[in-house]
Order: sequence, then structure tokens, then C-alpha cells
Amino acid sequence: MIQYKRTGFSRKQLIEAANIQIRELNKGFLSSFGEKALLLIFSHIAKSMSGVAVLAIDETNNRVIGYVLGTLSTKKLYKDFILKKTPQALYYFLPKLLSYKKIKKAFQTLLYPSNKISDNLPGPELLDLAVLSEFHGLEVAKNLFLHFADELQRRGFSEFKIPTASSLTQAHKFYEKMGAYQDSSFSLHDGQDTLYYIYRMP
Repeated sequence: MIQYKRTGFSRKQLIEAANIQIRELNKGFLSSFGEKALLLIFSHIAKSMSGVAVLAIDETNNRVIGYVLGTLSTKKLYKDFILKKTPQALYYFLPKLLSYKKIKKAFQTLLYPSNKISDNLPGPELLDLAVLSEFHGLEVAKNLFLHFADELQRRGFSEFKIPTASSLTQAHKFYEKMGAYQDSSFSLHDGQDTLYYIYRMP
């Protein structure tokens, strides 16, 4: 049995979720910063009033096998993170920012909430979704997505946006299968387009 948990996460569960990103999304920018930096981000989203988190847990061994993270407002989530977590973030992130390219990407990521295209799109946002590869094909990703949508609906929202790198064709197929549609695109990092998908609750 797989349980989908929306609140009351333990530190161990958040560490397991962070390590899923490191393992399954190992070419991603954030995963390159390691477990402690990701745990800081995951914990912030899970505890923030603006954050939304759902973990998929294999009840046979109480192991996290997938997660989805999002926010009601990216601007509020980022602002809250900067106000509350800057000292810890500097401690974990600065040693990894050893190249101009990484520093530039970090600033582009921090400036992401101020992109003008997003102003005309729904406020809530699905930021990240990942499932351990050995659990692919068991509808874990689908159920995480639906639990995320249900949680947003419970909080009074009827739609959300999903930024996805243009190169992630499997992600595009998944979101389209779930009923999302491509709305617009923008450049987050130089030479890398990001597509915005929109999902409206049925």
C-alpha cells in the first residue's frame, strides 16, 4: 500500500524526499548542491504557509518513494525563504558556487519569481515532482499530482501553473496526459527555455 501524506512530515521523510531528487533528477541545478541544501528547501516548503508538499510513502517499510512540491505564491515563498533561511542557505550553497556559470544560474533562479510572463498566470505553482524509478508505472506520479491538485482546491484554488524545462519531453507528456496544456514559455537560464503548463481542476 502507498500512503499519500500532506502534513506532519518527519525530518527523516524530508531527507528521503531530498535524496529522491538527487538520485532521479541528478542533472538538475538544485540537486547539484547536495542533501543538506535540498533539505533546507524541502523543509521550508513543507512548513511555509505558502508551501504545498505531498509525499508518497511505501507503507511496507515506511519509505518515501516520491514527492511533489509546490506553492500558493512563488513570490511569497521565495521572500519568506530569504528572510528566514539566508544564513543557512549561504552556509550550504556558497561552497558549491565555485564557477561563474553556477553563480549566474543561482541569481537567475532567485530572480525567477519576478518574470513578467508569470504575472498573467495562476498564482499557485507545481515546482517539482519526482518518483523513485523502481516505482514508475504504478501511477505514483499520477496520484501525487492529483493529491497536489486536491490540496490546492481544498485551499480555494481552481488552477495552477507548472514550469517545465523544454528538454524534459517525458514530463511534457505526463502533464498533458494529466490534462494540463502548454500556455507560454520563457528563458530561465541562458539558452534553456522553460514551458509553462496550466492545469485547471475539473
